[in-house]
Amino acid sequence: MSSKSVKTAINNYLAANWTDTVIVDVENVHVQQPADAAWVGLQWPGSVEYAAAIGGTCYREEGTFIINLVGVSGQGTDELDTFGETMMGLFRGQNIDGVVIDMVTTPSYREDEDRQENESGNAYIYLISIDYHYDIYA
Repeated sequence: MSSKSVKTAINNYLAANWTDTVIVDVENVHVQQPADAAWVGLQWPGSVEYAAAIGGTCYREEGTFIINLVGVSGQGTDELDTFGETMMGLFRGQNIDGVVIDMVTTPSYREDEDRQENESGNAYIYLISIDYHYDIYA
């Protein structure tokens, strides 16, 4: 799990800079996801923390968060392709309140039969993985 400081910084940045779709909190909450419009969800699969130097007071958190770009099934990929490029541009090379973005992957299609969206056939999902580091001074 990413630290609360990292989650807050990224959530605030995305809320201030992304206006193309609604942003849905998909972390351990049951929400009604839009069925007739594209939306974005964030996932926080994990991070590690280690001492940045022997005997120092700086610890480094390195982790990944995933942006789910969810579009309506059957409407092609043009809208999601545009959203993906825009989203990558928002994060590429950024320092967001000390959260340094190290790598942004190009969008990949998610095919997961366990996801409600795909079982009902109403969504097409792109994933963008973003690697970061964040220094914590103790």
